[in-house]
Amino acid sequence: MTHATSHALSCAFEQILARHCGCEEPLSEAVPARLADGVKKIADIYTGGGEPCTAFKDPALRTAYAAYYLPCNAIKLFPILAELERCRPLLGRGGRLRVLDLGCGPGTLIVGLLDFCLQQCRQAPLAFDITAIDRDSGNCRSARELIQSYCAAAPGAPSVASLHILTGDVHGLAMPGSAAGFDLILAGNLINELEAGRIADCARRIAALLKPDGMLVLLEPGTLPSFKSLLLFRDELPRHAMRLLAPCMQPGTCPLRHSPDAWCHEKLFWSPPGLVRLIDERTGFSKHKGVKFSYLVASRNAPPAGAGAGADHWRVVSYVIRNKGEERLYVCNGRERRLLRRLVRIRSQASADFSDAGRGDTVIVSGAEPRTDFFDIGSDAVFRKIS
Repeated sequence: MTHATSHALSCAFEQILARHCGCEEPLSEAVPARLADGVKKIADIYTGGGEPCTAFKDPALRTAYAAYYLPCNAIKLFPILAELERCRPLLGRGGRLRVLDLGCGPGTLIVGLLDFCLQQCRQAPLAFDITAIDRDSGNCRSARELIQSYCAAAPGAPSVASLHILTGDVHGLAMPGSAAGFDLILAGNLINELEAGRIADCARRIAALLKPDGMLVLLEPGTLPSFKSLLLFRDELPRHAMRLLAPCMQPGTCPLRHSPDAWCHEKLFWSPPGLVRLIDERTGFSKHKGVKFSYLVASRNAPPAGAGAGADHWRVVSYVIRNKGEERLYVCNGRERRLLRRLVRIRSQASADFSDAGRGDTVIVSGAEPRTDFFDIGSDAVFRKIS
């Protein structure tokens, strides 16, 4: 998701995570090298088709994951929560919220949520009742330690009124107080790891756990296989009276459903912690240049994202493609995907945002003229960013 604003984790987050990983300043040469080796091993497990949970059985790999992948995944919540807060405030209204994290790992999304609130939700007092679930007991211990450390050491952090971290499988686990429903359900890299036949059951259980006005945020790796899994979950939403809020601007069949080589994903540019930069230098990885992901936000009784937005609202789903004398990009509203073209010689202020548009931006497009292979943004057309 390319945004004009570069997101960053707080200094408190970075310091707490460094202590959690045994990497306080000044760093010795051995520490980043050891972590980089662990990060490479984790990457080999994921790319080689291995069972992801094996990466967390080894304490050294769990530490390497926390130092590198945890901040890279936690930051993905920031632009999603920021957009939701602009449209349907949940966190900013304050009060006490019940949060469930499915497949919590070492506490990634919960600490990301707390850090977002620390930076963005200072106006209203906010407290959380948190329930988190993971299959690996070591992850559960790490998550508890990290969350408690964050709450104790981050000045101005939201209050965690209660914290339940449970070891088990989401498909069969009884959760304390679940009958009351949750205001916010988070799941990171969960759907990608489910067999296709279990996605429908997962959707049914999640829908039953969500309050009528609650929100679900699913985050998945920005890969084609992960996107296809996310589409299967997307198909289940109407069956459980759930509505898609984002990234789609309108309900409908995904236009990329049958695409063999294109998929919907975002790229977020950010200011990474120093440890991430050091590990990238040693591994040749490039998380410091941005993190890719696919996501889905849904609710039960809230109006769909496109309600009141109008047919001219779209989301940018590509980079600007620059050719001689022209620029092109793709936009999508959830049921239709269009290629737009703007000639460089067009100087209209009404479409001046075209050159600076980035993946994930919400835009208004009107007056585009249909051509054989694209829609033309001429001198009278409007292309304007609204987020």
